[in-house]
Amino acid sequence: MAQQDSRKPDTGLATFQQVNAQKRMPLPRRLRILVENPDNVLEVPLKRQLVIGRSGGRNAVDIDLARYEGHEKGVSRQHARFEVGSGRIMVRDTRSANGTRLNGKKLTPEHVYELHDGDVVQLGMMLVRVFFIETTTTNLPSRH
Repeated sequence: MAQQDSRKPDTGLATFQQVNAQKRMPLPRRLRILVENPDNVLEVPLKRQLVIGRSGGRNAVDIDLARYEGHEKGVSRQHARFEVGSGRIMVRDTRSANGTRLNGKKLTPEHVYELHDGDVVQLGMMLVRVFFIETTTTNLPSRH
């Protein structure tokens, strides 16, 4: 009888343990989220944990995708979380019904993966691009 390989398959994504010892960059103050296209922009202050999903039900979300057809595109009420730990921003699928992908790679539920500036996160069938920013657009100096 052949033995099964107990190693996990290589997904091409770095887990928190794999990146923990790498050089850390300063954390941004805010995240800018482009939902599906550049006309749909959300900007949120970075905090220790941000829940991304759609409003409704008993649990609150920090990044609400309901108004962007989140339900129709398979976004769960509490689909995923952005988490800050050890000077890094991580993404975690919170056992969503339709899964989460990071730059096209499927995430294992309840595992954390490092998020980088400009990464694409797929929540169900909805694509969002995440940017790290230091200031809000409304506070940028005007050009004269």
